[in-house]
Amino acid sequence: HGVVARKAPLRFASHSWSVPERWAELMGDSCNYADVKATELCIIAKDLSLDFFGDHEQWQRVEFWIDKCCIGQESPELVELSVLLIEEFLQLSDGLVVLLNWTYLTRLWCVYEWACFLAYHDPSDIIVCAEPFYRKATEPLFLDAVRNFKVENCQCFDPRDRSVLIGKVAEYYRSTKDFEEFLQFTVIACMARCLTGWASRSPTAIEAWARMAEELGFDDLAQELWTVDPSVWRNEIIDQLGEDKATASFDMQAAMLEHRDQWFNARIAPVVRLKRDASMFSDVRHGLDVRKASVGLGDSSMAEC
Repeated sequence: HGVVARKAPLRFASHSWSVPERWAELMGDSCNYADVKATELCIIAKDLSLDFFGDHEQWQRVEFWIDKCCIGQESPELVELSVLLIEEFLQLSDGLVVLLNWTYLTRLWCVYEWACFLAYHDPSDIIVCAEPFYRKATEPLFLDAVRNFKVENCQCFDPRDRSVLIGKVAEYYRSTKDFEEFLQFTVIACMARCLTGWASRSPTAIEAWARMAEELGFDDLAQELWTVDPSVWRNEIIDQLGEDKATASFDMQAAMLEHRDQWFNARIAPVVRLKRDASMFSDVRHGLDVRKASVGLGDSSMAEC
């Protein structure tokens, strides 16, 4: 019997091309924004390769949809057509990788990608990569970005693009306010997932996001964030692996990420699902499920990414 090769996972990469404000001041003069993003995608490719193929050395088989590489630049007409098809690209992707810095939520196309992706997929299919940008000095900027998020404040190169996002919000969500709250809710949830995997680096970071959830009135989400304790996971891993093996950074980190995803799927995904259903039109959800099934995306279950 031959071995059936698994299809490589395809992830849509969502990011802001613009260098964030105060980048050199906060990250250092020698820190190149493009290099940081490229390095993070490489790390994610290795993580996905290990998860999908059981071998991080096969990372080059992991595929990303990146706008500048995947949108043909041969003619203005081709560019325009490709941009119009971005929602279809998002629909057919296996997941979304968000290179989330403190200005991401101010970019109109970034918010558009988040809004469209969540219409077809669940937040467990989002990988938020904030670690390289998240420091003590930048944490308040991340929190303010969520706290102050408004669709009307989103920036775009071409003002005509604003109607695209407004139209998509009106098509999928009960109101602009419902969408804004759902985006805040899901960003907090996904940031918590991101940071719990690296809790030893910033043990108080989760508390900041739990307070943010409380401030915005997301009490059910806040309760889950207040009760999570990654140090318990660490002790369990040491008991399971033994002190010597657990001290190996690769083994410990892989085990921590596994515990993190189990916690997210069991405790956070259900409250996100409730918020999603309250924010979107019910007939839209049904129609999207039908469309997903027709193109082979299957059920919109909160599967582990």
